[in-house]
Amino acid sequence: MGQVRALERAYNQAGISAASVGLVEAHGTGTVVGDKTELSALTNLFSRSGALPAQTHLGSVKTQIGHTKCAAGLAGLIKAS
Repeated sequence: MGQVRALERAYNQAGISAASVGLVEAHGTGTVVGDKTELSALTNLFSRSGALPAQTHLGSVKTQIGHTKCAAGLAGLIKAS
C-alpha cells in the first residue's frame, strides 16, 4: 500500500520509530473512503512496527472545524503541542 510506504519513509527519515508514537493528528478527510484508508494505513504501520494495542491516540481537529486551509493545519499543530 502506497500510504504505508510513504509513512514508513517519513518516520525513517525523521529517525523515529512508529512504535514510539503516542499521538497522531490525522488528516481526517471527513469521507468514508478517505478516513478508512488513512486509518488502515496507520494501523498497518503501527502493527508492523511493534506498537502495542491502544498505545497510540488518534485525532483530527480538521474534521471538527472544516477545510479552512492554513487554519486547520495550525489548529492541528496547536493540538499536538
